[in-house]
Amino acid sequence: MTQVTRTFARFAVDAAAIRFAGPMTGQTRRLSMKIFLSLAAASLSLALVAGNASAADGTELAECVALGNHQQIVRAGSSEQFYLKDGDNHYRIGLGRGCGSLAIASKIELSTDGNANRLCPSGSKVKTNREICRVDQVTTISAEDFARRQARANR
Repeated sequence: MTQVTRTFARFAVDAAAIRFAGPMTGQTRRLSMKIFLSLAAASLSLALVAGNASAADGTELAECVALGNHQQIVRAGSSEQFYLKDGDNHYRIGLGRGCGSLAIASKIELSTDGNANRLCPSGSKVKTNREICRVDQVTTISAEDFARRQARANR
């Protein structure tokens, strides 16, 4: 969500005034450089904040987890990943070589070494009614990200 502050609007007005002011003088050059540097610094800090938020949510699963019986799956529209909600935990499950039957599967089972409802960083498998696919990567995601993916899939 973009929020326009009075300070930002002031710079936008100054930038418009500079653009139509005609030839640049020393003072307008300094002002335009000041505006440019301010906007560059604001863009950099926004990028850093966004990067830190996604890094916290996108951590790879470090150890195995036992999944409950009430799971919710959101297919990502591709055969290479899907999203899993298990109680208060949310995951992105990456399938290394893809899983062609994922999109049309009526039932999906997760297991590791024959143990059903066990999700591990490596060795986990997804079984559909047509094939067994290898899990390549498991990352945690936020509840908000899961909800966004769910809303997008329901469109």
